[in-house]
Amino acid sequence: MARDLDTRFNMLATLQAFTPQLLARQFLPDMTGAFPGIYRTLFTLRRTLTGLPVSLTRALQQLTKGELTVTVANAPMEEISQHLDRAGNRLSLSLIIAAVIIGSSLVMAVHSGPHYLGIPLLGLIGYSVASVLCVWWVIAILRSGKL
Repeated sequence: MARDLDTRFNMLATLQAFTPQLLARQFLPDMTGAFPGIYRTLFTLRRTLTGLPVSLTRALQQLTKGELTVTVANAPMEEISQHLDRAGNRLSLSLIIAAVIIGSSLVMAVHSGPHYLGIPLLGLIGYSVASVLCVWWVIAILRSGKL
């Protein structure tokens, strides 16, 4: 991201310039005491520098080559995505049910198509499909426990 903002920016040079200041702030307060404080500081510094993980070295190499990728995973965001998917599916099903009911009502009002006992079959089938979908939808919502 820093390279996108400023193409002349060199992260490694910035880190190298900032490291002495960071180490001085981290370890100099211990050096004001007696000899044990200096020894403890030097020991901590040696342990820190010799214990740098290989993955950090690889990351710095990838950073200098411009190949570093960062993946951020956030569990609550995945849960929100699942809730939004579920809400979207429920809304889509409710719109389909509404469309079938409206279409069936129009067929009933116009009295078009084949009839059975004076009732348009397409409208009757549409109401039946909408009723089954509506019952299935209500059962799914009640089963999830979240109205």
